[in-house]
Amino acid sequence: MGVDYIRCAMLLHRDGPAASALERMQRLYPNDAEVLYLAVHIYSGMASSASQALLREHPRSYQVRELDAEALETQGQWARAAAEYRAVLKVHPDLIGVHFRLGRVLLSEPHAGAAVLAEAKRQFQDELLLDPDNAGAEFVLGDMDFGAHRWAAAIAHFRRAAAINPEFGDAYLGWGRALVVQQKYAAALAPLRHAARLDGQNPTPHYYYAFALLHTGHRKEAARQMALQRQALKRAEAARDRVRRGLQGLPPAH
Repeated sequence: MGVDYIRCAMLLHRDGPAASALERMQRLYPNDAEVLYLAVHIYSGMASSASQALLREHPRSYQVRELDAEALETQGQWARAAAEYRAVLKVHPDLIGVHFRLGRVLLSEPHAGAAVLAEAKRQFQDELLLDPDNAGAEFVLGDMDFGAHRWAAAIAHFRRAAAINPEFGDAYLGWGRALVVQQKYAAALAPLRHAARLDGQNPTPHYYYAFALLHTGHRKEAARQMALQRQALKRAEAARDRVRRGLQGLPPAH
């Protein structure tokens, strides 16, 4: 009945009631295939309708250029997407979020040279000037410093990202990894323990946490973490196998 109600509402272009009903269905049946399928189509349809209305009513707005840039991103047209973001910033340099997205696009360019990387870094720094609570910008700056072996700077960025968003598992992982690289195993225990707790299905935090535990004499807990890492790897491989078999039209393996 719920599914039929949603379909009727969408046929009548009543997006509000359809979205409300879908939200309730997702609470009641979070893993139902039909509900998930409807969610994909309803939200994509609503997004398409809203974007068409935006283009029709405000064709010269910066929001239209942002949408164009985001669409180009999804197509992997990094240079064109960057040009659109730069055009937005030329008129509205203080828009929150655009510097971050431009920096992300610049990093996505294959074989980005030193000049492009430097510009991307400036964009993330400019984003933080506008929005000091952007954990994503802090994390990416930390990742860039990690790649350049600037360990102290990387740790500072990862710590700030984790402080902004205490649920940001990758920030704790990056923080711990930077300490492990410097052989500061005791200091790495706390962030890596937090990373493993936040993202228990990911084998990587368990691996680095086990590594730090082993080097600080905690062999029993290190062995437990390695066992958790192996379990996470098996689950990830099983999930990939289910996807592959599903795409090939094969029944699940037993």
